[in-house]
Amino acid sequence: MNMKILHVIGCFDKKNGGVYSAITSITDMERSLGFTSDILSIRSDDQQYDSRFFNGQVNLFNRSFPYVFSPSKEAERWMELNIERYDLVVLHEVWAILAVRVASIAKKHQVKYVIWPHGSLDPFDLKKKSFLKKILGNIVIKGITANASAICCTSNIEKDVLETYNDQKNVSISVLPLPIEFNAEGSRERFRDKHNLSANTFVFLFLSRVDYKKGLDLFLRAYKRFLDINNDIDVKLIIAGKGNRAYETYINGLIAEMRLSAYIYSAGFLSGTDKADAFAASDCFILPSMNENYGISVIEALQSNLPVLISDNVYIWKDIIPAGGWVCEHNVDSILSSLNVIHREFTSKQIRMKRPAKVGGNFKKDQLISLYSDFYDLVINKQEVIFS
Repeated sequence: MNMKILHVIGCFDKKNGGVYSAITSITDMERSLGFTSDILSIRSDDQQYDSRFFNGQVNLFNRSFPYVFSPSKEAERWMELNIERYDLVVLHEVWAILAVRVASIAKKHQVKYVIWPHGSLDPFDLKKKSFLKKILGNIVIKGITANASAICCTSNIEKDVLETYNDQKNVSISVLPLPIEFNAEGSRERFRDKHNLSANTFVFLFLSRVDYKKGLDLFLRAYKRFLDINNDIDVKLIIAGKGNRAYETYINGLIAEMRLSAYIYSAGFLSGTDKADAFAASDCFILPSMNENYGISVIEALQSNLPVLISDNVYIWKDIIPAGGWVCEHNVDSILSSLNVIHREFTSKQIRMKRPAKVGGNFKKDQLISLYSDFYDLVINKQEVIFS
């Protein structure tokens, strides 16, 4: 069946990181299944996206009053005229006027829709503006989730904690890991030469947005204690990412306060060849996050054959550990304990037991395509979609 699918997101911009990357992964899978994928979004300043990732059209509309929560009268009018051209609508957010209106239009025209919440229905995210979300959840979101043909999660943990504002037994929830294809071959030597790292230096890599929830501050405190215990070790932490200026200032202050500058290198935002080289040059990827409903960079590291240290708040950790690396809790003592284990396993050569590339391969498109094919078939061809 040559399905035509419309993906709806308030801001379709590669600067938004995770959700943008998720949409490109999903639409790439749809293309492999022979489907056509269009995008509907609101126009934004300095908007960037790669049109080559899509075999359909990217439809952009102007924002309208009240200019917050992604409203667009232009987009709504276009939807009314064009929605029946589509077999399925995919909403990539729920806390937006555009998503609410599109769900209503789809229901009116009897076009099925599914929801990819991308963590926005997770308890961690619901703490933000919690009072308002509780009211809107019971008044508005309850209807959107109840009428969806399915809600898509990327892990079983996300499915278990998801808040739909309904009796969960009456809502169809599917687990669809995002397909990730990170095939870039990096150069260990090139990165190390460029950043003056010796061949014997043990390198930890933090490659993510520099944000309070990522756990970088906790890692720095554990890293300081680890260095105090192992003061003769040749080790570096590479921080590859950008973030809010105030939070970056806070992190730089911590580094100065703990006198860690000699053991840390800030590489800034990396992409393309530089990103692949960073993975190849490192010995352990770290993400002791406070909350992560998937973790695309974690999988990219694994596919680069780089073992990972992640917190148990990274929802896919059970699919990764132990062959892909190590898991810690989101606290300094647990991170320190993990650093000692990692040091011991590398020193004793136990690291050879790890198989990060094999674990990362489980998230590739060819491993997931049948799961996606079955999902779309059930959504389109059955009145009710029930997933275990």
